[in-house]
Amino acid sequence: MAALEQFLADAQATEAFGARLAECCRGGLLVFLHGDLGAGKTTLVRGFLRAAGCSGPIKSPTYTLVEPYSSQRGSFYHLDLYRLSDPEELEWIGVRDLFDAEQVCLIEWPEQGAGFLPAADLHVYLRPENSGRRVRLAAGSARGEQLLRCLDRVEHPPIRPLATPWTGIGRSGFCHHRLATTFCRITHHSRDISRITEPCGNRYPVLGNPA
Repeated sequence: MAALEQFLADAQATEAFGARLAECCRGGLLVFLHGDLGAGKTTLVRGFLRAAGCSGPIKSPTYTLVEPYSSQRGSFYHLDLYRLSDPEELEWIGVRDLFDAEQVCLIEWPEQGAGFLPAADLHVYLRPENSGRRVRLAAGSARGEQLLRCLDRVEHPPIRPLATPWTGIGRSGFCHHRLATTFCRITHHSRDISRITEPCGNRYPVLGNPA
């Protein structure tokens, strides 16, 4: 199955990553979130649900076990099984009814429900790294693989070159258009010196149109 890995510098980056997951979510999805306390699981879920159009406070359902949300995009359920004393409790509360093909379920500490949870479409692994955290995604189904392909396109969109290179005093370059943002690769006296991560027009002229 497909996998994807990325470093997230802080909580804001973690929420933003969750939002990108939501953008790639089409229809129902079962997501297992793995990681120690404080790894960023709830933060990622918050970004996902906000991007999915869910309003109101979004908190960890540590004591309520499950928190339901809804938006124009459908129904969403956030589960936290950390305090689950027995996996059979999931059967008593009717958790199987949540795993509808058109609903999205995001489950923290899925290990606590082993034997009573269906196979996940997507596994999200979070662990601390330096001042941030590293996230690794692994698909568990064809639906999960489809989401990862979408996410990979979002994270690494194709670069389309502009048709016309340009020259300046002692410098030459070729501008590229990546989605809505233009980037330059600058050379100085035939030596590649930098990749300017800002719109070319801010520092150098942009000639031509996207090919």
